[in-house]
Amino acid sequence: MPLLLEMPDLVMRRILEESDYVSIQSLRKSCHHLRNFIEDVKPESTMSKIDVRASTDFIRSSISFDDREFTIDYRNHENGCLVQWSQTKKKVLENSDFLDVALRDIECILESKNSTVLDYIIVDWWQQDHHSA
Repeated sequence: MPLLLEMPDLVMRRILEESDYVSIQSLRKSCHHLRNFIEDVKPESTMSKIDVRASTDFIRSSISFDDREFTIDYRNHENGCLVQWSQTKKKVLENSDFLDVALRDIECILESKNSTVLDYIIVDWWQQDHHSA
């Protein structure tokens, strides 16, 4: 069985065409070769809106597509940055600052956007802790 990295360019492009945004980002983070390929190809996306809400200890990034919305929360953690993208899926990135991680991910989202222009980019700053609102 051939490895994904051994697939011809045309097959790799087809795989990306059939993959949703979350799957592409997972592939992107799996190895340098795939990340470089994805950055070169910039697969089409139905992304229409990015909504970023931030406070001093928390950032929520919501990305809207034609068929659904995907939300990622970033917050300080005693060992680094806690990233949560569903009720049950979370990861601690040790020795990382939540702001650096969130901004790097948002930059990646904006750089990966191909062809269609975003309808909205919304950025809100909460003056108080988001938990007490």
